[in-house]
Amino acid sequence: VEYKTTGGKNFFSDTFKAAETLRKANPSAFRILTKCFNTFQKVDKHNHFIFRRPPIIVDEYDEIVSINYSPQFEGPLKIPFSDVIPYYKAHKEFASIINDPMNHVELQMHEGDLISFNNRRVAHAREAFASDGLRRILTCYIDTDEFSSNWRMLRDKFQENIKLPRIGSRTYD
Repeated sequence: VEYKTTGGKNFFSDTFKAAETLRKANPSAFRILTKCFNTFQKVDKHNHFIFRRPPIIVDEYDEIVSINYSPQFEGPLKIPFSDVIPYYKAHKEFASIINDPMNHVELQMHEGDLISFNNRRVAHAREAFASDGLRRILTCYIDTDEFSSNWRMLRDKFQENIKLPRIGSRTYD
């Protein structure tokens, strides 16, 4: 990782916390974001991803297990017309909670720094970098099921009685 520039402060927001805040403040807005499927897409010369999911995923116990929030990759909304206005109102309220600076953790990275977070739980944004600097980063994505499996294998190997942390995405010990 090379980082010889200024700017680029990172902002992180816990979207599970934001969803719980929404659930308490406006249960109907929370519910519509668990029922209506949004389209997410990334289409460029290297990718052609298109998928539809609700912004908030809950399990059979109504626990939040995943958040799908990425405004820059939102595609056409394909839901019943009667749900359009309630959906957009709910989405706007959810976004305002996520984007509230009171819900942010800020971090300025430096050369050699590493950031690791669950993309299905934590929203990430960044300020612009100075145009005259150098920034080269490596990215890595790890599936939560694979992470959980490796955690359990290492725990068993070293005979440690350490419970797997709840990371969302239905990963339980």
